[in-house]
Amino acid sequence: MKKPIAVQISVLMTLLLVVITTTNGLCAKAPIGDKAKKAQATLIIMGRALAVDSKVQKSAAETAIGVHRDVVYTISVEVSSVSKGEGLKGGDRITVMAWKSHTRIPPLPGLQGHDFIPKTGEFATFYLIEDGARYEPLMPNGIESQDEEAE
Repeated sequence: MKKPIAVQISVLMTLLLVVITTTNGLCAKAPIGDKAKKAQATLIIMGRALAVDSKVQKSAAETAIGVHRDVVYTISVEVSSVSKGEGLKGGDRITVMAWKSHTRIPPLPGLQGHDFIPKTGEFATFYLIEDGARYEPLMPNGIESQDEEAE
């Protein structure tokens, strides 16, 4: 026995409403304000990107069913100055891990990665969280471009 069209539409609308309300929290993350970045970061440095390597790999951020790939960046940074945190000084070299989304099938809303990735030779300010031997910038705007090295 076929269901009336009104019942079918009602079921579809209910499913659509459930999908919309459950994915709302998965949208792109809003940029963090300057005060919040300074408070949340355990380490704030300025430095030059000595090398920027990238590779496309399975997404760690998107775990939904589908094909999800990210570009993961390994940024070798020579520290120029440290404005927050301990253990590093000018001339030290660290590795910063950042990412941007590459492929999302199906195209679900969610995190899109870091807003800015420096190119080799560029100076940037990094608002970092230290995770063992790894350094990760705050999401999404934990890396800021700088015109030149700070004096």
